[in-house]
Amino acid sequence: MADQLGIHEIYANCLPEDKLRQIESYQTAGRQVCMIGNGINDAPALKKAYVGIAMGGVGSDIAVDAADIAL
Repeated sequence: MADQLGIHEIYANCLPEDKLRQIESYQTAGRQVCMIGNGINDAPALKKAYVGIAMGGVGSDIAVDAADIAL
């Protein structure tokens, strides 16, 4: 799917602190980050991102509460 969308960098199977570190590195470089997640371990990164999107139907309540948008 990433190839079809032209996305060249993918980070998977990250710990919560890895997600925060990656978001912070992009923000330090002046980039805006959109984070998509559905679990409790995604909540800090959803909150830190410029836009956080939670998968509401399959995710945890805390992820939905931390996100800007819930699908």
